[in-house]
Amino acid sequence: MHQVGRLLVSLPLWLLLLLWPSGQARTPGAAASAAPRIAQENTTRADQTNSAEIAELKTDIRNMQSVVNQMQANFALVGNPTTPVNHILELNIDMWRMVLDQMQRRAKLLEEKNSSPSKPQK
Repeated sequence: MHQVGRLLVSLPLWLLLLLWPSGQARTPGAAASAAPRIAQENTTRADQTNSAEIAELKTDIRNMQSVVNQMQANFALVGNPTTPVNHILELNIDMWRMVLDQMQRRAKLLEEKNSSPSKPQK
């Protein structure tokens, strides 16, 4: 019980030390003048990240389309398309096509959002 009491006393002290403002002097003008520069850097970094994300998404879409096309080709080679296993395969192909369509819409939306000029915020 004694250790619990010590913990309850020391925890608020540690939190106070961690949350106490640092001793560095900050001038309000310096922070205000750095704000537009920081905002521009963040926007540039976000645009680069979005471009990389879009490129990776498009690569994933192409790879997945290739696999789904292979699944479709294999399904076409099956002799009796009325068995339950073939129906499951057909449903899987349909599901993956829907996922790919959704990914393509997402990529198109990200491209449009990334290419449109940023509106100034108030």
